[in-house]
Amino acid sequence: MTERSKETLTATVTRLHSKACFAVLDGEQAETRCVLSGRIFENLEGETKPVAVGDRVRLESDGTTLAVVEVFERRNCLRRPSVLREKTFQVIAANVDRMLVVASVRNPVLKPGLIDRFLVAAGIEEMGGVVCVNKVDLAETDKDRELLDRCQSVYDKCGYRFVPTCAHDGRGVTELKEILSEGITLIVGHSGVGKSTLLNAMDPRLSLATGDIGRKTRKGTHTTTSVRLMQLDSGGFVIDTPGIREFGISTIDTHHLGHYFPEIAAVLHGCRFPTCTHDHEPSCAVRQKVEAGEISAMRFASYLRILKSLK
Repeated sequence: MTERSKETLTATVTRLHSKACFAVLDGEQAETRCVLSGRIFENLEGETKPVAVGDRVRLESDGTTLAVVEVFERRNCLRRPSVLREKTFQVIAANVDRMLVVASVRNPVLKPGLIDRFLVAAGIEEMGGVVCVNKVDLAETDKDRELLDRCQSVYDKCGYRFVPTCAHDGRGVTELKEILSEGITLIVGHSGVGKSTLLNAMDPRLSLATGDIGRKTRKGTHTTTSVRLMQLDSGGFVIDTPGIREFGISTIDTHHLGHYFPEIAAVLHGCRFPTCTHDHEPSCAVRQKVEAGEISAMRFASYLRILKSLK
């Protein structure tokens, strides 16, 4: 790194590395390695690390080394409970405009429940939500095609942008690239759904590593091993993440969950009780809409599973 005079700079964190991080300084394009000042470890407030990809930070230079001395307030973040430390959480990414949830028709199988968990997390943090179902070329059976069509109908009706894609033949890639051409998009999904392959199809210069599905387990392998912020040639930024097989939500009360299902939120006023959780209370407008077929039974089943986990 070229010598810098003592000064204060601002930057965006692009990836983490042990007790350091990489960041892009405002007005520049190349990544710069930054050490983490001891002062930012003082008030973690339950976080496993003091910085996350997407964080806006203040840096100080002593002429040769840049140090992160302050993390600016986040406008949002995606976090999950830490598997190593009790009562702590890992911030996966911060300051994003939308979340792109990627699933696949097969290999691994389409799991609407995981999609819904991510969409709830996006709603809580006031991120836009986009659903992409990849590998549509593998929709070979009537059952596959029926589930794909049902998902498109359900998510369209709920107000989410739904994009079916195939990275190998290009279906949906142009539409997806257009969506990602502005702002910062956080990309999440099950291992093996083809997130990296889709990114390569949208911007071949990224040359991200891709992998195959395990023959015995039929589960995805982690080709993306760390969270990283990258710029696409279309102008937008993406935060690519390792595949996630399970995602827990623990940041809201049970009676608030319905607010993050748009179709449920639209009829909450009809429930008899203001704290109705829609799983047992009498005169529940939500269950009436489900029974009438006006709210998707598939989505309501996701709601009930998340509700159970919160309880």
